[in-house]
Amino acid sequence: MATKIFTVVILLITAMATIFSTCKKGGLGCANAVYGFQIGAQAYPDKDSIHLGDTIWIEINTSTNLTDMPSNNIIDYSGAENLGNALSFVKFIGGSVSDPGAAYAANEFKFDIIKGNQINNSFVEGIREYLFIEKSNQYEFKLAVIPQQTGIYSIGLSNSVNVARRSDKCTKASFEIDFENTNQHLYLLQNNRPGYVISDYEKTHLYCFKVY
Repeated sequence: MATKIFTVVILLITAMATIFSTCKKGGLGCANAVYGFQIGAQAYPDKDSIHLGDTIWIEINTSTNLTDMPSNNIIDYSGAENLGNALSFVKFIGGSVSDPGAAYAANEFKFDIIKGNQINNSFVEGIREYLFIEKSNQYEFKLAVIPQQTGIYSIGLSNSVNVARRSDKCTKASFEIDFENTNQHLYLLQNNRPGYVISDYEKTHLYCFKVY
């Protein structure tokens, strides 16, 4: 069933706000997001096409000492209990400016989590959710994505919001999680939607590839 990529993004934001939040609404002394951080994710190997059954790796390694973007101060944000990502998977089926031409496709892949912990969710057609692990003052995540069908696909990162520390469940942070040091092959998205202007969010959060 065709769906819109911006709808997937909205679903991801909603999922992150709901699942990764631990501070109760209305709690006395609880704050909204106080800190804003940016961290990078990498997808590899750096190929726009892979064979059926090959592996794409999604990896995140970042220090627990992070730069708060609003203040530019270095913050020790170790001990986060709900920092993670909801990854979306869609298959390009041919669209236009007005028709995104994309279908949910998470079930067309196998997954092997090397670093991190999976969270169950009800939207298995489109999303897989994971929490990062903390080790040696680093937040780490590593996922093997193994396609089971041929086609042209995208993997979408979500941001992580309302992230709290075990020692302070009310002071929260938002994490922008972007692809870095990665050729995202966005021309595959452009080819799927001739004339479409790729959004700023898609430019930093989508990784596209072909399976043959």
